[in-house]
Order: sequence, then C-alpha cells, then structure tokens
Amino acid sequence: MSPEIDDVPLDYAACEQEVLDKTGAFQSNGAVLLLNADSYSILGMSQNWPLISGLGADNPWPYADFFLSELLANPEELAQVTETPRCLMALPSLSRQRKPFELQAVRTGDVIFIEWIPVGHYQPLSERSLRTTPVSPAAVKAKRQNIYQTLQAVCEHLREVMMLDRVMIYQFDAQNAGDIVAENCREDWTPYLGLHYPATDIPRVARDLYLKVPSRQIYDSMSPPVALLTLAEYPASEIDLTACNLRSVSPYHLEYLQNMGVRSSLSMAIVHEGKLWGLLSCHHGQPLNLPLELRDYALSQMELIQECLVDWHGYQARIDAGYTERIYLQQTAQLDQCDGSDTVAILESLLLGNTGLESMVQAHAAAIYADGVVVSTGNVPPEHWMTNFVDAWFATSSKDLFVSNHLVEDSPIAADFSPETSGLMALRLSSSPRVVLFAFRQESLHEVHWGGNPYAERDPGKPLSPRRSFQLWKETVLNQARPWTPLEVDCFHQFRELLMSRFSMTELTHILKDGALRLTEQIRQHTYIAKALTHGVQSGVAMAILESTDQPATLLHMNQGLQHLFSMPLVEEFPQNTNVDDALIHLGLTPEQIEKLGGIPQRMSIWSPRLGHRTVKMSRRNLLSLFHGDKRYAIVSFQFFDITAEERVENSLLAAHRQVDQADSAKLKFLTHTSNELLSPLKRVLQLSDGLHEELMTLALDDLGLYTEQMTQASRHMIDRVEQLLFFARSASGHMLLELEPVDLQSLLQNCIHWLQGFAQKREVRIQFEASSQPVLIRGNTKALQHMLMNLLDNAIRYSQSGATVHCRLRHEEQDEHVYVDIEDQGKGMSDYELAQVFTPFYSGSQRYGRDQQKETSGLGLTLVKHIVEAHRGNVDLQSAVNRGTQVRVALPQQHIHDKLELSIPYYGR
Repeated sequence: MSPEIDDVPLDYAACEQEVLDKTGAFQSNGAVLLLNADSYSILGMSQNWPLISGLGADNPWPYADFFLSELLANPEELAQVTETPRCLMALPSLSRQRKPFELQAVRTGDVIFIEWIPVGHYQPLSERSLRTTPVSPAAVKAKRQNIYQTLQAVCEHLREVMMLDRVMIYQFDAQNAGDIVAENCREDWTPYLGLHYPATDIPRVARDLYLKVPSRQIYDSMSPPVALLTLAEYPASEIDLTACNLRSVSPYHLEYLQNMGVRSSLSMAIVHEGKLWGLLSCHHGQPLNLPLELRDYALSQMELIQECLVDWHGYQARIDAGYTERIYLQQTAQLDQCDGSDTVAILESLLLGNTGLESMVQAHAAAIYADGVVVSTGNVPPEHWMTNFVDAWFATSSKDLFVSNHLVEDSPIAADFSPETSGLMALRLSSSPRVVLFAFRQESLHEVHWGGNPYAERDPGKPLSPRRSFQLWKETVLNQARPWTPLEVDCFHQFRELLMSRFSMTELTHILKDGALRLTEQIRQHTYIAKALTHGVQSGVAMAILESTDQPATLLHMNQGLQHLFSMPLVEEFPQNTNVDDALIHLGLTPEQIEKLGGIPQRMSIWSPRLGHRTVKMSRRNLLSLFHGDKRYAIVSFQFFDITAEERVENSLLAAHRQVDQADSAKLKFLTHTSNELLSPLKRVLQLSDGLHEELMTLALDDLGLYTEQMTQASRHMIDRVEQLLFFARSASGHMLLELEPVDLQSLLQNCIHWLQGFAQKREVRIQFEASSQPVLIRGNTKALQHMLMNLLDNAIRYSQSGATVHCRLRHEEQDEHVYVDIEDQGKGMSDYELAQVFTPFYSGSQRYGRDQQKETSGLGLTLVKHIVEAHRGNVDLQSAVNRGTQVRVALPQQHIHDKLELSIPYYGR
C-alpha cells in the first residue's frame, strides 16, 4: 500500500525539482481505478474510490472486484482504450447515482486508468445556439487575419461554449517567460491582457509535461488530494500518472491559483514546430468538472490554432524572404552602377540611403571596422572602444555573430556605456585583417507590465509562498534596446555575403578610408550636398556642420525649417565657416546645453533673441564619421523640435491640479474645525449617558439600562469616527508632528486586544495572540501606533464570520532590524480590484463588506494605517483573496535617529 497522503512531503521550494508525473496521489473530486492493460487485474485505486462511487468504504478491494466484473462484461470497450481519453458506458452499479458522472478511460504504457468523474448538467453542443463561431483556418487564411485576432476570437468562443469566468492565451518568449496575448473574462474580474509573467510561474517540469499530455484540468484548487492505494508489488511512487486526468497538483500551483481567486482551471498546450508556443488557460471562480465532450472540443480548437500558426509563420517567412531578397537586389544594383574607382559612390551605397547598413537593420548607428579604420553613421562609441571590443571578442569567442540588446551586461569588455549604445549587433567578416560590421541601437525606455511583482519577497516562514498579488505592476526597463529580430540578423549576414563577394578585405579598407575623406571634402566644397542631406525635414529642423581635428567645428548649412522656427534669416546671419558653438549660443543655447547634446532628444529651455522663451527638444546625430589614427572627421546634424505649446498645456494642467489641491486643503481645514466642534458635545453626551446608566442600574431598572447602554455604545462609536476624521484631517494637511518615545509594542498590542475583547465576544470571534517571550521595544509614537493597531484588529474582528479566529502574531529576530506584526482573519476576503483600492480614502469594498457593515465604516481606517506605518519608516503589506480571508503584515524598524516625525496623508478628494 502507498503511504497516507499526509506523509507526502510538501517542501517544494525548488519547483524545478518537483516530480509531477509520479505524485502517488489524485485530486479528490473524482475517483480512479488502475488496471493492468493486459490482464485487466486491479493494480490500485484512489483512496476515495469506494466513497465517490458509492460502492462501500469499509473494505474497498472487494467492491472494486465487483465493479471490475461489470467492466469485463464488455471487454471490447477496454480493448479500445488508448492514450486518448474516451468515455465508457455507464455501468449498472453506478446508474443508481443521482449525480451525473462520466466514466473516462485512458491508457499509458501497461496501465489503464478508469476515472469516475462527477460532472454538471451540460446541454450538448449540438443543441446549443452560440453567438460566436469556431475558428476556421481557411477563413483566417482568406482574410489574412493577424494571428492575435484569431487567438482573441478563440478565447471569446471557448468562454461562451464552456461557460467559464475567464479564457486567456499565454505566449512564451525565448526565455520561457511570457505574455497574455488574448483574453475574454467576466466584467467584474481583473483583466490580465497584456501582462507579463516570469518563467518561474510555469516551471520547466510543467512545460515538459504539456508536450506529453496536451491538457490539464484542476477541478478544485481548495480540495485536498487523496492517496493512491496499490498492491505491495506495485509501489505508488513508481507508477507514471502523466496521462491520468485526476493526477494530483503541485501544492505550489494550488496556492498560486488560490491567490488568484481561481477554484478550477483547464490548461491546454499550443505546440508549434515541436515546441511549446503557448497555453490556453481557462479559469473559473467555483469548482467545476467539465465533461470530456467540452475538453475534446477545446482540444480541437487548439489543433485549429496550431494550423493557423503554421500558416501565419509561413506567411511571415515569405514576407521576410521577400524583404531580404528585395534588399539584396537593390544593394547589388546600386553597386553595379558604381565605378570601381569611385570610392565615394561605393561608400554611399554601403552606408547611406534606404539600403545602407544602418537603415537595413533599423539601427540608430552603424559602423564598418576595417584594420583600424572606422567609418560610421550615427552616434557610435569612440574608436578605442570598438578596438577594445574587437580585441576582447576575438580573444574570447570563435563565433562570428554577437547580438545583445543589453550591452551593459553582455559586453566582453568592462567600460562605461551610453544609452545611445544599449544594443549591439556585430558580425565578423575577417580575422586577418580584422574586419567587423557594427550596428547600434539606443536605449528603449519602456515599461514591462507584470502580473504582480515578480521580485516580491517570499514568506520566510513558509516553504510554499507564491506571490499573492496579480495586479498590474509596472517596471521601467533601463539600459536595454529593442531586441534584434531574426529578420534583421539575416539581413546582417546577407550584407556580409555581399561585401565578401565584391571586395577583398584590403580593397574594403581602402574604399572606406578614401571614400570618407573624399566625401568630406566634397561636402566642404559643395554646399548643395548638405542641403540635400537636410531636405524634406518637416517635423523638426536640422543643420549640417563639418568637424575635424584640424579645425573647429564649422557651420555648413541651415535648412528652411530652422529659419521658420527662429523667425530670422539664418543663411544671411550665419555664413559658412561660422563656428558652430557660436551659432548655437546665438540661437539661445548655453555652453552646458551644447555639451549635453547626443543622439537621444534632450528637452531644453532656451531664450531666443527674437522669440523669447522657447522649449525645444534637440538631438545631435553624426551623419557620417571617419576614425583613422588620431584624426576624426564627421558630418553632423542638429535637429530641433519646438514643444513650447505642449509645455504650456502641461503647465496649465499642473496649475489646475494645484488649484484643486488648494480647494482640498480648504476642505480639510473645514473638516478639522468641524471635528473639533463635534468632539466636545459628543463627549458630554457620553458622560451623561454613562451617569444615567449607572443611576438606572442602581435603581434596578434593567430595561431602561439597556437603552442607556446602547446610547453609550453609539456615543463611543461616534466619538471614534470623529477622532478618525480629525486624525486624518490633521495628517492630510501636512502639519502633524508626532513625538517619538520608547514603545513596548508587545504590551501595547496586548492592551489593544484587551480593549476589543468585548467587541469580539459580541461578534463570537476569538482572538489568538502569539508574542515573543521578551518585551519588544521600538521607537515611535504611542498614540499613532495604538490607533493603527486598533484599526487593524477592529477590521479583522468586524469582517470575520461567527465562530472564526483572528490570529495576531508579534515576531522579532535578533539579526533582523524590523519588528513584524501579523494579523490574519477568516473573513470573505477581497478581490484584486478591491485590494488595489483598499488604501484609498473613503473607499468601502462591495464584496468584502455587507450593507450593514458598510454603514459602520468611514473608509478611512486603512488609509490612516498605511500612512502611520510609513511615517514610522515601516511598511504594510496586505494580502487577500476572495473567500480566503485577509492577512496584514506590518514591519516597523526598531530604531529612529530623529526625535520627531511628520505624518502627512495625501488627500484624494471625493
């Protein structure tokens, strides 16, 4: 026999090491019988088989033999069982069951799994009238529909067919992380479309199983598993359960689903070219057993998606092949038109224009390094950087291609990097002489939208602790460029083949050096070339200048757009050979601004002599550069974008916000004054009701005493709410200083629990307190901390069900600088939407709180808690899931170096 399920180890901190195919346990929502595929003898069963099937539970084996005899009455059915699940005929012994069920069978190796699965009442698909239509590869191909539009249509159709809360499609990337690329869900569920998830959410062992068995159903994430009982000669831990639909689930994954508020799920693999391309993931908020007909239908939709993927990728491959062929023909035609001795024309063909190296791969800068000569377009690193890079690359790698969109981490040399060179693609043409193609990309500042914070710390007290929040979490990515695509890599290789078929490396070096020098001289002598370079620039304004190490940078040309921007005849005021810095300073720039200019547009405020204050975005770009020895020649353009109007609109909006803040400040002053005015009469009412109650009890007028007791409770409740408003108003106004003192947090917490015991008893809620054996001292404000703890405990008691227990723990470890207060209730919990709003002033959740409870709340409690904790330089973490209660962790530092702290709460208005 197998061990009891309680003996199965649950330490899955290293999820990649889990054995998911030989778990020795099953989901408890159905029952499983294992048969030898040859002799049809019973090898084992799930521990709950007799209970689920209704055949008896005292001694399961005889009942299983009885069930087997009915199965063998139709041996041809068992003979037809394959690796594809199928339904068997209902047996007489099971026909007495009132609940609908399916008897499913599947074979893996020499074992047949007979699964008894209760299912709901589902109308057959053939009898339904559906609003959406299934995916048709032929229709997709005819419409040339984008594959992601197709995936969205599949989600909408399957959600309607299977009547689920959410259907979404997850696509893996090269690092096995992925994105939600299509989704259809209930309106009151938090959408996940567009969110990014780390590779750890779906470990490798789980991905490998999807390639073996394309579907996985979890019937209830909150049901405990049941053990596999087997004969002694067939150890449960050695039986492969991969094909069994009821195979038990990783505890880590179950907790993951529970944190998402998901009770049941169905996942199906989308495979392309033998690899896991993505997953269809179906979620439901309640336990759900889908019949095999619906699972098979969903699988058929996955097969259609895979057909569409083949066609889509084939279409994209044809488009890419056509692009590379067209570029190659254009580059060849341009070189054919060049005289072999015309190095300028050859250089222009290789580096400039729509078919040049830079444009071909959508780079921001490109260079050809040839035996110490560097010819480039755009803002490239200095010559010594490229020389050092080539030396280190050739010494450490034999590969001809280097690709990175995160050069800070991937570069073989340690050096300072500019955001203008965050991405690099380098291709080796020759090792002797050393010839290398370079393409650079600027930093692409972008946000990755994660489904929850993937870097959130796990709970150190629990081996299983996946993150609890799946709300949008934004991460700004720095020092990374847009990744290079396979098409761009192919174009890069094709460019190398073109060069190597046309020139020897010695010829190429001569062309680069001679062509760059001659082109520089031509532009110096013929201004019309500079005009051609800046012609047609409409969105911004450009000017071309000439630099060299022999003379200062000189002005070469200013186009008409720049004249319009500054309302002045620039061509007349700035003749050729004007010093560039002098011209820019005359336009209104400072020397410091000129020094900062680079390839990435910079926002600058300037003062134009004719137009006054202007706000512009400016950038500097090297059109063509030559590095050779200690000399550098470059044709450079500066580009201007006038954003003065946009800035004025932005400033107007900021001013409007300030006016709103001033109005809010006036409201807070009124709130403070009114609260103070209310406190005195309310306290007087409380005093009188207390005295009247004591007098009535002395006179033994118990009935009237009940009324005065209620008056007292109502008065105290009103005073508490008014004090909350006053506390909020004072802190929100930014004028509340809290005096700090040594605080025994353990004693304070015990007092708060004592004060709330009567309230808890009335609610029939028990408070369990776990504390340290030693006093826990911190430095803080006693009144504010008491206010914070009372709020948290009051919430936990108020929203716990009758008979529940509120767990309160105070934890401190000597090596840790923080003290932790954990308060956990067993209430209804909160949805992701409510969790995102819970710290907002005046917010009361609709799902967590009933109507009566909403009337008792001001919506300020947790707002005050958050800002009291943050004022003490601590943090508060609130985790919750629907029907799973709420857990609050407050972390407070033990020491402060100041004697006072300021409490200020942002006021959001109503």
